[in-house]
Amino acid sequence: MISISALLYDAEDVISEYINEDTLLSIGYQPKDAISESYAINIRSIHNKYFESRLFVNSSYYNYGKIGFANYQKKNLRHI
Repeated sequence: MISISALLYDAEDVISEYINEDTLLSIGYQPKDAISESYAINIRSIHNKYFESRLFVNSSYYNYGKIGFANYQKKNLRHI
């Protein structure tokens, strides 16, 4: 059995489009931009009633906030 999944998410904070970054920094505003991508493949093999094998592979990318602001985070994760 094979299972494949993908999740793609992209959201922009529209306030930061209308107000310049210096003003946002001076009032302590933290932009809420977010980008997330996640992909996974799961493989399960049944050999007999006593033995089975599984393989899980997952890759995720996460980007939150804007560069230059305190809440900015960017991560790449891979699991096997």
